[in-house]
Amino acid sequence: MKKSRRHALEDLGVVTAARGDIRVEVLNDRLEPKVPFPHRHDFYHLHFIEKGKGTHRIDFKTYSLDRNQIYVMKPGQVHAWDISPGVKGIVLEFTSESLPQDLRKNLDLMSGVNSLPDMMTLKNQQDIRRIQSVCESMLQEFQNQKSAYQIVLQHQLSELLILLLRLSGAEVSVQKPLENLMDQFQSLLDESFSQEHSVEFYAKKLGMTPKALTMRASRAFGKSAREMIQERVLVEAKRLLVYSKLSISEVGYQLGYQDPNYFIRFFRENVGVTPLAFRSRSGI
Repeated sequence: MKKSRRHALEDLGVVTAARGDIRVEVLNDRLEPKVPFPHRHDFYHLHFIEKGKGTHRIDFKTYSLDRNQIYVMKPGQVHAWDISPGVKGIVLEFTSESLPQDLRKNLDLMSGVNSLPDMMTLKNQQDIRRIQSVCESMLQEFQNQKSAYQIVLQHQLSELLILLLRLSGAEVSVQKPLENLMDQFQSLLDESFSQEHSVEFYAKKLGMTPKALTMRASRAFGKSAREMIQERVLVEAKRLLVYSKLSISEVGYQLGYQDPNYFIRFFRENVGVTPLAFRSRSGI
């Protein structure tokens, strides 16, 4: 995996799609990716597995494929799979811009999607039939591509995501000003974490004091702004250590640490082992 490249929606798929579009394809047509594994995306990548065998690794966990599974990969996650031919399933790919504008404005839907587990197993037959029905309807809509088909897909995708949030136990709530501000913080963090590690930077960008940002983050996420920044840096550090050939010093440099010793100390204090030990035990 090249150091931190995120492949765009246009890079993958059998049918070309642009950012903001929704692409729905048969999984069996996608077993040989256009870009080598492991890789990451800058869009959401959802699989509904009806049946099949193989493995799917997302970040640092490997899952065994089984029937009635849902995989939800978020932008930036690293994944790779080894799936046997004959698998039956559907791939859905989309970005945050793919949802209807009124839902993006009034529902805290994408924050909920970001909190979904990477893999869910559907067990209730009624749930399975409903999820399957929505996915198959989306596949048919995408394949037929009749007038305004992307608008139809937007509303079908919204229904699917809300169903998944319900199954996960998450609440789908009306967007509040606080939540909208925290969405801005998360977006800014995703853009800037590799170089900016101070609460002061993010607070200034959001037009508030560091104390106010810390209070609001704690209220919304149960953790301070500083903890969120550190967690984001650590997740990326782990990805680079496991999936790239960068040296420890180069990983630190990619994440804004000019002094390798400072990066090693930061990693060890938060993870419990050195970056080299973490890489060695990853087994990849």
